Amino acid sequence: MNNLTIYIVEDEPDILEFLEITCEEIEANFHFFLSATEAISKMETHPPDIVLTDYNMPEMNGIEFLKKAKDYNSFMKMIILTGGSDLNATIEAIRLGVFDYILKPCPPERITLVLKNAQKMYSMERLNKELLKKLQSLASF
Repeated sequence: MNNLTIYIVEDEPDILEFLEITCEEIEANFHFFLSATEAISKMETHPPDIVLTDYNMPEMNGIEFLKKAKDYNSFMKMIILTGGSDLNATIEAIRLGVFDYILKPCPPERITLVLKNAQKMYSMERLNKELLKKLQSLASF
């Protein structure tokens, strides 16, 4: 699982620093961004497997960002971190296929747990696709 790429997008520097410290114990290739546009430009060459993003950002909200991010990896696990509990945003996130929706403030253990669960789910789905492909190639004989 340690070869997975995880993007963390948070426009508040203090919270981004907290997230960096929180993620230190997780084995993965982390990239931290203060803006959604910066993260999207990086996706063009290095698409993520998992994205944890703030919902309220100045350039675009987390849902808008994730819709664009899905163009680079439609199978990525998406997690939203938000300080508000807007029901419409929650419904839109569910429709988009968000893996989890975390309300701020939250303990670092919650973030760690969600990221580790997303890693496990992504890895299992990737393995499942590989095994299905092998099975299909064997069945074609």
